[in-house]
Amino acid sequence: MTAPVPPRHTLVHVTDAPQGGTPTPRHPSFRAYILGGAVLGFIVGAVLTYSSVGSPELAQRGYSSSTVLGYLGVGLGALGALLGALLALVIDSRRPR
Repeated sequence: MTAPVPPRHTLVHVTDAPQGGTPTPRHPSFRAYILGGAVLGFIVGAVLTYSSVGSPELAQRGYSSSTVLGYLGVGLGALGALLGALLALVIDSRRPR
């Protein structure tokens, strides 16, 4: 005994290509590149801050380690976000159209 076949209009055809037959171009996720760069920049700022904790230059100028972490984290995080965006633009521009 075979299972009944549903009417043709209820069947769904799943394909990877749109009607034109060419695959849809994929673009890099700019959000992921920007956030990844910002996080990496902040991590580099944290490593630089805690590798120089107890530095006499910082203590003489009155900067605490949390202040240095804030400045380096924000500055290097912004620089990392900018570099991540530039990397995403380069990847996107090198893709064939």
